[in-house]
Order: sequence, then structure tokens, then C-alpha cells
Amino acid sequence: QTQAKSVVGSIPFLKNLPLVGGLARGVTSNDRLQHDSEVVRRHMLDLGFRSARVAPRLAFSPESEDLTVIFNVEEGPRSTVADVMFRGNSVFTSAELRKAAPIKDSEAFSPTLIRSGVTNIKKLYADQGYLDAVVSTEVVDLSNDQARLIYSVEEGSKNVASEIVISGQTKTHEDSIRRFLSFGAGDTLTPDLIRRTQRDLYATGAFREVTVRTESKPGEDESARRVSVGVTEAKPLLFVYGLGYSTDEGARGLAQVSNTNLFGRVNSASIRMRGSRREQLAQFSYTDLRPFGTKWATTLSTFYDRNTNLQTIRRKRLVDGEVQTEDPQSYGINRFAAFIQTERKLSEQSSLRFRYSFENARLSNAQNVPIGEIGRNDRSIRLGSFSVGFTRDTRDSALTPSRGQLWSAEHSVAARIFGGNEAFNRFFGTYQGYKTFAPSTPIIRDSTFAFSARIGLAAPFRVPTTNTPDDKLLPISERFFAGGATT
Repeated sequence: QTQAKSVVGSIPFLKNLPLVGGLARGVTSNDRLQHDSEVVRRHMLDLGFRSARVAPRLAFSPESEDLTVIFNVEEGPRSTVADVMFRGNSVFTSAELRKAAPIKDSEAFSPTLIRSGVTNIKKLYADQGYLDAVVSTEVVDLSNDQARLIYSVEEGSKNVASEIVISGQTKTHEDSIRRFLSFGAGDTLTPDLIRRTQRDLYATGAFREVTVRTESKPGEDESARRVSVGVTEAKPLLFVYGLGYSTDEGARGLAQVSNTNLFGRVNSASIRMRGSRREQLAQFSYTDLRPFGTKWATTLSTFYDRNTNLQTIRRKRLVDGEVQTEDPQSYGINRFAAFIQTERKLSEQSSLRFRYSFENARLSNAQNVPIGEIGRNDRSIRLGSFSVGFTRDTRDSALTPSRGQLWSAEHSVAARIFGGNEAFNRFFGTYQGYKTFAPSTPIIRDSTFAFSARIGLAAPFRVPTTNTPDDKLLPISERFFAGGATT
């Protein structure tokens, strides 16, 4: 916490400013010195100097007002680990436990690595269902500044779910909650299964608190555990509304109603409506995270969009040598679209999804304009497509990642057999990579390097016999845009 003066510490103007001046001149205090001395001592301890002592002192320069902070370190002898032993283990062999202990023979004695060994061994047992395992350490001093490290293990019994009790729900059906449990009666309990259960229940949005507790059942096998899953339901209904005004379209309004626990089945549904004089939209979506007891989360969505002023056509004609402009006329488009998508998490980082989409767009008031003036992509069109997508996400955070990668790829096929009148292949892939530089890196220390790449490939097949340049293009809704509607 003690900081030396900055490069601007010698500038009088900055030196005398409040707050900034303190940072420019450097910062220290008795509390900071005590804290820093302990930090240095613990570091020396992790290097094997078990009897190290650190004492701070201050030195003043007779030629200036500068203060020098000195930490006097008495290292003492350096201790090494002669060997590592284990007691009380029967589930795992000593060789298996030895792999979990990061400290190696003849390495410097390090309390941090010793504690990491305790954590790793407890996790090793917990992953096999021994949630009550206790691990302690003992250090035996030997000659020549060596020490023997002994891990003592009280394994306990394996935790097996013999009974699962659901409590706390008022509207939710109990069987709907059980669909999200990652364990069942007779399964071995592990921290991973318990965390996964809590995560999946929170992800539904139907609960604001989820607790999972285990307890022994008297009179039964010592491994039998009663698992209590307690939930606190969240308010399921959400109503959103808004009003606005646009000089182009006049008054605008929107309304949305969502339910995250429809009929007490932990399924979600929403209805959204948006309207103005020019455009009206209605959308409905429904999501079942556990359809038919499977883990293929399925979403069904449909919407209808009506735009009555897609493009305005102004005709001019020559009458008695003068150019006259007729009243402007416009046409619109009515678009109906629906899709069904199912997704399965293959692991904590990977997921696979399948999707079928259908879209039907029809012109309205087409009599207002000659059909020859309407491009192919503005005419009535029907799209039916099937797509497969894969995502792998190893980032440490979805919002502010500092390390890891994100891979995503999706391939779509549109054809007449899927209900459309267009045929094309379409692939879209994305990649993101993040790396944070170490604090010791010059200049760019602690900075995060982010890299992103996208690739889109598409081509029609079964081109219409008219074979015009416009027919060789994809529908405009399926093209790739990198900078705007014209690029």
C-alpha cells in the first residue's frame, strides 16, 4: 500500500494540489507500513523462509525533503519439504491424493500451496459424493531445515439422496420443480449436481431464492441423506408499456405482458404489441425449458408485422407541355413469421441448437404501383428454412470478459420442402478471444486484448429460369450487412 512518488511529483503546482498532490508525492502511514511488512513476510514464508522477520524504517535525505521507506528483511534458514504423507485414506490411494497436492518433494515450504492441497483433496472427495470429508495438515520438522508434510483425512460416508423434499412453493407444481433437479433418489450427491440444480432453477426466472440442504436420516444407512430443496417464488407477471410521438408516424405505443411461471409449470410466455399509424406489430413467444422431461429447451415464437407505407411512389406526367405530379401513392407489406427452436447444453461451455423458421410476406395496395417498379426483394416472398447451430463459450464473464474464447457457428438451408419459394445455403460464424496481460507486463499491464472475427457465406441454388441479375441474389432479409443498408 506504500506508494512511491509519481513522475510528476517534482512539479510544484501538482505537488500542492489536494488528493492529486498526495499521489504525486507518494503515500505512506504507520498502518500502511505494518500492512506492507506483513505482505513481505508472507511472501518470504511462501518462499520457504518460515522464520523470516520484516521491519520497516524510514530514512531522510539531508539534501531534500524526500523520504525513503526501507524494509529490513531477516530471511533466516530456508525450509524445504522432504516428503508428503497421507493418513486415513481408503477411498483414494496415496498416489491419487499425491497428484492433488500441488507441493512437491524438495520444494520450498509454502503455506499457500499446502492450503491449496487441502482444498484440492476435499474437492476430490466431494466429487465422489463424500461431502463431509475433513482434511487437516501436520508438519513434522526434520534435520537440515526439512519438514515432513502429513495430510490427515476423515473420509466420512458417501452422501446418497434417499429422499428429496420440495418446499416453499405456493403456485408452482412440485413435479414441475423436480424436472430441474440434476439428481434423483438413489443418486450420489456432489457439489456440481447441487450447483447445477440451483443454476437451472434460477435461470427459469420463476424463483428469487433457491436453497439445497442435505441432512442425515436417523435409523437408516449412514450414507442416506434427505435433500431439502427450498424455493421462494418470484412475482411471475411483468407488464411493460410505453407511449411516444414521431414526426413521421405520429403517436406510437407499445405494451408487453410476460409470465415466467405460466400455469405453475415454470414455463414462460409473453405477448408484445407495438403500433403507430404506419406500422403495427404483434408477437407471441412461449418457452418450455424441460419439454416432456427432456433437457432440450424449446421456444416457439410467432409475430405479425403490418407496414402500410413501405415506399412512396410519385408519378409525373407531361400535360400540355407542363410537368404535373400526381398524388403520391404507396404500398405496404404484411409479414407473418414463426419459428421453433430447441437447444441442449452439451456441457457447461457447449450447446447445440436446431431451428425451423417460416416467413410469409405479402404486398398490400400493390395496385398503386406498377409491378415492374417493385424489386424482387420487395415483392411477396415465402421463406422456409432449417438451421443447425453450435456454440462454445469459455469466457470468464459474458458481460466483461478478460480471458477465454467464444465460438459460434450456424448453417441454414432454405428450400421448397420447408414451405418456402426460395432456395439457398447460408453459413454464419463468429469468434471472440480475450487475453489479459500480467501486471508485470511493461506499459500494457492489466490491459485486456480483445479480438473478434465474423464470416458469412451464402449462395442460392435452383435460380429461377428468368435468370435476371436480381434473381441471382439472396432475399434482402438474408444478406450480410457490414456498414449499412447499401454496403
